[in-house]
Amino acid sequence: MVGLDLPKVELSYFDGQPTAYWMFIRQFETYVASRVIDDSQRLLYLIHYCKGKAKSAIEGCVMMDPTAGYSKAREILKRLFGQPHIIARETLEGLFSEINDYSDAGKLANLAVKMENCAMVLNQMNYNHDLNSLATLERIVKLLPRSLQVQWADIVDTLTENVREPTFAELTNFIASRARVASSRFGQLATCMKKGYNAKMNCYLQSEQYSSLAVKRKCSICSKDHDIYLCPSFISMTVEDRWAHARSKGACFVCLKRGHRASECKSTKRCNVEECLKRHHYLLHSNRQVNPLESNSNVESHCGYTKSLGHHVCLGMIPIRLRSKHAEVVGYALLDNGSDATLIRSDCLKSLGLKEEQVSIV
Repeated sequence: MVGLDLPKVELSYFDGQPTAYWMFIRQFETYVASRVIDDSQRLLYLIHYCKGKAKSAIEGCVMMDPTAGYSKAREILKRLFGQPHIIARETLEGLFSEINDYSDAGKLANLAVKMENCAMVLNQMNYNHDLNSLATLERIVKLLPRSLQVQWADIVDTLTENVREPTFAELTNFIASRARVASSRFGQLATCMKKGYNAKMNCYLQSEQYSSLAVKRKCSICSKDHDIYLCPSFISMTVEDRWAHARSKGACFVCLKRGHRASECKSTKRCNVEECLKRHHYLLHSNRQVNPLESNSNVESHCGYTKSLGHHVCLGMIPIRLRSKHAEVVGYALLDNGSDATLIRSDCLKSLGLKEEQVSIV
């Protein structure tokens, strides 16, 4: 009477996938073959619950003697779809066939379940050596996040110290435990706090960088978004007025940027007007001596002695090959560490079939 209240069991259909063979055979033997005495009915049920290539392979067995036909159908299914080495290979490959991303607790738990199912199938076929092979364990560990790989390496180190190799079951238990921790209340809390902290920090740093950049590029004359040495109004001033403006705004005399003094400037550029080579911006060059020390603050006086050695300046040179859609030019390029512009000869442009464009390099 109790059995009548149980829901009807629906068997899964077998379509010829080797990884589903053992599950189908176990279900068929439990719910059909053990309850039906007549082999002819067993054969009909077996054909009914097969589909696709599996059904096509055994349909002809109905023409045989029922007992022989049922036995032959079982033999065909095992030969075509139930070879242990094929099942073992495809079951293991099922762990790696998809694009795997096990960065969160849910996906990590799914991996642990897949590994447990894989172990149950291969254990039934006595293929434990494939499970515990180093190649299998390494492929699974490569799927894990970096932090879990480090934790697993610590566990393996402890095992090898005890002269023992890690097993598939131990790796499965490790992944399952990490998934439980990550999905627990405190694991989720730690993850949320970490993500929130990083998001705020990234937002703060980005806004700070953009605001800092905007301040640095703000022209002190026209308030437009460019450096002062690119400002037409500043360029049109006399040299004396440029000096006066640089002093009043606290600009560095070397790079014309604010926020530091010439003695603190990291720029290695020197004035290249009339071979001056002094440490000031070329827009501040004047044949008349201008005293740059009347500046913001903290002026220091030093006594010293300098002597011009009169040595020649040598620039580095490298061979280059320039290509365009029209031609190729082989030549040499000069390296000038103090230059912030790249120049090319007009005849070289013509050889490459490129058009010239007039721009200002001031």
